[in-house]
Amino acid sequence: MVKLVLEVVNIKTWCFQMVFSNDDLAVIKISFEEKSWRGKRIVQEHLRKNWSRQSINRVINKLIETGSVARKPGSATTATTVENAESVEQLCQSQENAPGTHQSQRKMASTLNISRSSVQRILSKKQLKAYKRMQKTVSKY
Repeated sequence: MVKLVLEVVNIKTWCFQMVFSNDDLAVIKISFEEKSWRGKRIVQEHLRKNWSRQSINRVINKLIETGSVARKPGSATTATTVENAESVEQLCQSQENAPGTHQSQRKMASTLNISRSSVQRILSKKQLKAYKRMQKTVSKY
């Protein structure tokens, strides 16, 4: 009896860009520049890393275009600074002398002039939940 082994590909892991450590980027750069390897060969030689060929080729193309594998200047996350995180935490929680003064994610985002997804990311890291405004519903009975 022949057993067929099916490999299930998780769509979430297939669609995102891989994040390489500085050591990984150095290995890719050395493999490309000194050994003239392309993505397929680099993946074959480093099977334990579980790299995708597409991600390796993306790094190689960046190396060809810019001469470096470093991130572009200004591409760092600036909305999740310590000051913004403290402000979000403060706005998320009701004040002691004024109960019910906590805010929704949208209100916090507009108050702090950052995106709602950044507010959501900060709340998630601090394991907090924001107030969610609900519509009033009128029952028929």
